[in-house]
Amino acid sequence: MGRPSRSDDELRELVDKNDNGSIRYEFRMMRHTLAMFHRTDAAEVPLKNALEESFLVHVRNLLEFFFPRDDVWDDTIIASDFYDPPKKWDSKAQAIPRTMRAARKRLHKLLSHLAYDRKSYLKGWTWKHDALASEIIELFERMESVGPRVSLRQMLDELPGS
Repeated sequence: MGRPSRSDDELRELVDKNDNGSIRYEFRMMRHTLAMFHRTDAAEVPLKNALEESFLVHVRNLLEFFFPRDDVWDDTIIASDFYDPPKKWDSKAQAIPRTMRAARKRLHKLLSHLAYDRKSYLKGWTWKHDALASEIIELFERMESVGPRVSLRQMLDELPGS
């Protein structure tokens, strides 16, 4: 049995509404926490860490939206839900952007799992915040160019310089 089909109204709500649980919320929070992270003084370590973690959680959620695991739950919102047929956005055929590909395992291990080897994922690693955000924006642009059932344009038009 395949994934349940979602109505256009259901999908439109995920793009139009800015409440927790919508794509727009994840997208906005990713952008806003990154902006706040950049404006926060480095001496404010706990706040800087909290903003960085929040940013990374939203990046991780959007990464799973674009490139879901094979065992994705039926109630998980994924990019292919926006296409008819869903294979029009085939996450396996899409190239995961370079920075995101390098960060993927770290995003999972460092944000969601208390693991014994957690420190090893940080050795010599620095998060490329701006590159991750840019790649998410590029993925939304790519998604829009493929022609989803419900447009993401309104959400993308909120970007500075749009």
